[in-house]
Amino acid sequence: MKRQAEAQIAKKKPKMDDDLEYEPDSEDERLTNAGVLFPHKFNIDIPFARSEWADIVRTTLEVDKELKPTVVRRTLEAKDGVLHVTYEALEVRMLRTVVSSFFDMLLLTIDTIKAFGEQEQLPA
Repeated sequence: MKRQAEAQIAKKKPKMDDDLEYEPDSEDERLTNAGVLFPHKFNIDIPFARSEWADIVRTTLEVDKELKPTVVRRTLEAKDGVLHVTYEALEVRMLRTVVSSFFDMLLLTIDTIKAFGEQEQLPA
């Protein structure tokens, strides 16, 4: 009797996003070393007039590690004056949150370079 009641309650319980299972449907999906699937991806390349500025921004942004590395993965690389940024996430809403935060920190870093360094040809 108790099992029947639990089964009925389980049937009525709505599925939350965390309860849903993701089934991959494209070859573009990535796996981490731990085998975690990151189906949502964001890439951007940000050019700087000087290679050192791209390095400054990269090292500044790398200091803060991701709060949930099992849910979001970030890659920052500065090469030839271009900052290459990649975010991968399990959920699109988490990707949106971390990318928004990234742009806030990026703009703050650029404003700091403008205030204390040479201002020529920095991105907006």
